[in-house]
Amino acid sequence: MALYTGTHPTTYIGYDTDLNDDDQNTDAQINGTTWDLSSTRTLAFSFLKYEQEKHYSDSAYNETEFTEVWKTQARLALLEFTKVTDINFEEQAQPTDVTDAINNGSDGVLRFATADGMGTAFGYYPNSGESGGDMMFNYSNYDDDANIGTYTYATMMHEIGHTMGLKHGHETNGPGSLTADKDSMEYSIMTYHSHTGDPAPFYTNADGHYAQTLMMYDISAIQRMYGADFSKEAGDTVYTFNTTTGEMFINGVGQGAARDDSNNLSNVTFRTVWDGDGKDTYDLSNFTNDLLIDLTPGGYSDFDVNGNDLRAMLNQGWDQFGSYVGASAIEYARGHLFNALQYEGDARSLIERAIGGTGDDTMIGNLANNKLYGGEGDDQLFGNNGRDDLRGDAGTDIIYGGNGYDFIRGGKDRDYIYGDNGNDKIDGNKGRDIITGGKGDDTLTGGAGADKFKFTKNDGNDHITDFELAFDTLVIDIDKSASPISGITVGSDFVIDYGYGETITLEGLAGITLNDIDIVLT
Repeated sequence: MALYTGTHPTTYIGYDTDLNDDDQNTDAQINGTTWDLSSTRTLAFSFLKYEQEKHYSDSAYNETEFTEVWKTQARLALLEFTKVTDINFEEQAQPTDVTDAINNGSDGVLRFATADGMGTAFGYYPNSGESGGDMMFNYSNYDDDANIGTYTYATMMHEIGHTMGLKHGHETNGPGSLTADKDSMEYSIMTYHSHTGDPAPFYTNADGHYAQTLMMYDISAIQRMYGADFSKEAGDTVYTFNTTTGEMFINGVGQGAARDDSNNLSNVTFRTVWDGDGKDTYDLSNFTNDLLIDLTPGGYSDFDVNGNDLRAMLNQGWDQFGSYVGASAIEYARGHLFNALQYEGDARSLIERAIGGTGDDTMIGNLANNKLYGGEGDDQLFGNNGRDDLRGDAGTDIIYGGNGYDFIRGGKDRDYIYGDNGNDKIDGNKGRDIITGGKGDDTLTGGAGADKFKFTKNDGNDHITDFELAFDTLVIDIDKSASPISGITVGSDFVIDYGYGETITLEGLAGITLNDIDIVLT
């Protein structure tokens, strides 16, 4: 297949002008023109060496070549697009001789240059002329290192976004703007608003606190235009984080720690994850803060629920007029790690598993068959849909299975366990647990400790595998004016009928009577 250099065919995909539909925040990112990649999935890029190479008249800008450091960071910024869609970028090296470069150089479709005589930076949308895909940066406005987390690196991603067909998310032209609750760098690098409700027409982030990746609506818009790539991180991927620097690791490989303009560590996590396939895990077992771990598409995880450790400061104290007003204007990102949206409902990109730390964590599953392990601390686990494996571990935990046939296991302390819908298997483990199977035919095990098993109408036909007459209690919510409950021995078990067609089978307790059981009717 041909590799286009210099100019490249484009196509018009149009955009949705319905401002009230469910995908408005994706629509709001799309300019309408894209590169035509029907014959190749590779775009060439190059770094202009000489002003004359650009082949069109804009002499006022005085273009110059990127530094080697900037070239390295620009290549990393391009990789952010490669990670989420199956577009490859191939670098075109330029001749060192000026005449040779001008006459014989093979320019890329995307071309990078520094310049003066201009504002901060700009990138041209896809077009079939010489300017299409060109980016220029006024070097005097940026730092030398362009590290992840800096304004410079975020601007590189932003301008590449323009050259790929992304528009400003805050602008109301065409398909309209991002909705007010999503018009923030938390959701897009293409908006000028650092945080929701930001009245300032400029970024207010603290130094080193800019987005470290494309964010969820950038990803969904790029995938709308060019398709999604499910081959990236397609294995069983484990995501871990340094609790001091905030750096993310993928299967143990560091992805770069955020730094500020002075090359100091900024100790921030502020990124979005797109994961192609596999059984994937957010492993936060090394954290001691209280955590929120949310696996839902478009959700976010908070690494310090009660504080701002590793959190991006999106406004360090500026008002809408550019005056520093201090603490009254400070705003932080709502989360640290954001989940990409699903592409056309494809579940392969979901994160399936999470491991909490030693704090009091809240963990929320998604449509997949999740494994949520709370770790130490008093945790709350919500399985959501799917056949989930939920384990509270140490601490007094509250666990909800959600829809699906779940396996739920408490820890060594007192737990509150709710199977919800589905034929669940619940093990209270140690501690004085309160177990509610919920709808469906559940199998309940109290484990060590004096446990309470709670039942009500429409709970199904449940089994208790280890009911201890001397310690455990049945709590049954029934209409007391209806027929009384009854019990009979069936084989080696004792079966209780409490009306509504619902039964409780106490396994291995043949020959007992209702009077032998501690039953509380409510």
